Amino acid sequence: MSEASEDAFSLIEDGPTPSGLRMRDSDIGVAGGYVSHAIDALGCRHLLIPLTADQRPIADHRGHGVSLRPRNLEDDRGLTRYIDVTCEETRLRDLFAIFCDDLLDRLESDSAAPAAVCASVLDRWRDLFSSAGSRLLGEQALVGLLAELHVLERIAQCDPQSAIRLWTGPDKARADFTGGLASLEVKSTTNRERATIVIHGIWQLDQASLEEVYLHVEQFERVPSGGDSVPGAVARLLATGVGRAELLRSLTTVGYLEADRGAYELFRFESTAAHTFRASEPGFPRLVPSSLVDPTLALKIHEVRYSIDVSDSESIGGHLPGIESALAHLLRSGE
Repeated sequence: MSEASEDAFSLIEDGPTPSGLRMRDSDIGVAGGYVSHAIDALGCRHLLIPLTADQRPIADHRGHGVSLRPRNLEDDRGLTRYIDVTCEETRLRDLFAIFCDDLLDRLESDSAAPAAVCASVLDRWRDLFSSAGSRLLGEQALVGLLAELHVLERIAQCDPQSAIRLWTGPDKARADFTGGLASLEVKSTTNRERATIVIHGIWQLDQASLEEVYLHVEQFERVPSGGDSVPGAVARLLATGVGRAELLRSLTTVGYLEADRGAYELFRFESTAAHTFRASEPGFPRLVPSSLVDPTLALKIHEVRYSIDVSDSESIGGHLPGIESALAHLLRSGE
């Protein structure tokens, strides 16, 4: 696609809608014609997929703010039947534009059965629409996300195509970044005196079948101005060339919406220190199944939570002078 849906919607959102809809054709054509972005008199966003005479429309009103319905529109070319994909809630406007990009990509490669494609893509996005925008992220969640985005940015600068695929934290994987040979867990703290982080469970720093597991800890201080913010990190990531839809979809999964960027801009943090470790090296303080006298008992142990103080990082086994070697290992595993 030559034009993202957000750009298309922005171009047609200002101005009157005398016919009830202000429309703009996209570059994506199906058998019935070109798919169009549209804005109605209430400001709701629509994606209109034209149908041929023998194609059946589809209706889906199962809630969560996005619906599918048949729609007939008449102009000087005659009557056209559409599948009208409608965003019914203002809070979903940004996410809906990303959804439209995904749907257009699918229609470009599979235009023979638009109703089936619409149903399939909406089903895949339904849970995200349901959970999006329920509340703003708190300060600790934001600083944790910012630490992960800093690492993601470093990866994207080397390989933007692999970055989002390696970012497995939003999928609730064991580690925040996972490749075929190594994993990297990212932790953050706003404690200025001590770099103490919390590990959840005896599996989080276990390398299992991987060659290495790394731990990266970033310390932050809240500042009234300057510093960095999650919206700032997102903007820089998009500039590196990572997929916009993939990035924003992952961000939505962890509860961050671009629609709330104005509020999140107020939360600014200065990075004061960073510590990286090869956590799988002997001498690093961790609890993993192999630490047990009988490792098979690990399956019977639940809700383990412990803290590690990495303030005096150079005295801890596995300490690395920087994150570069960990990222190189992670990227090798992503080839």
